[in-house]
Amino acid sequence: MDAELVWAGGLRFDAEPPSGFSFSFDSVDGGQQPAGPSPMAMLLVSLAACTAMDVISILEKKRQKITSYKVRISGERPAAGEWPRPFNRIVIKHIVGGEN
Repeated sequence: MDAELVWAGGLRFDAEPPSGFSFSFDSVDGGQQPAGPSPMAMLLVSLAACTAMDVISILEKKRQKITSYKVRISGERPAAGEWPRPFNRIVIKHIVGGEN
């Protein structure tokens, strides 16, 4: 699997993943409108999507009737100004509705 990230100026980078669905990462200051999600926000939703795909796949293999499914994810990081600022804690909550 190969991907490419191209700098587009400032803190914007354009991503070309293997799927061909390109998108931009951005993190801007000073009230400007970002051109895309920040890398840390994308990390959170990517983790949520990855686990959700596994969970829904397992539930379908077990022939469960799913009527609704959503994932809530939150990440805690050190205060602004402290570096590095990795996630210290991530909480993932899967909310599943269905029969049985």
